[in-house]
Amino acid sequence: MKKMEVVVLVLISVLLGVLGQLSLKQGMKNIGNFEIRDFTTSKIFKLIEEKFVVIGIALYAIATLFWLVILSKAELSFAYPMLALGYILIAIFSKIFFNENISLIRFLGILLISIGIFLLLRS
Repeated sequence: MKKMEVVVLVLISVLLGVLGQLSLKQGMKNIGNFEIRDFTTSKIFKLIEEKFVVIGIALYAIATLFWLVILSKAELSFAYPMLALGYILIAIFSKIFFNENISLIRFLGILLISIGIFLLLRS
């Protein structure tokens, strides 16, 4: 498989994973505080009933199917580090959709990740 095809598949997988994570976050905002002990109570049913949680899990499942295709075609040492694109997208979308704080130190970390991905793609 050509490198560009792998990159496109990784981008699709990452985007689906990011959308899944954003959906899960929205679902948990809708549910409210949830503790580990809640897994053993009837509160667990709130997870199953929350549409954003269900959508998030479904998006993760689809992203995993794309990832399996990638693993069958590409070197893991090339493909796996590109998943770090998700960190960048999550930071951007978290600011946009949830008004989360992106401090200078977070921004610098994201910048370093971006540089690393650029170097990886040039290898």
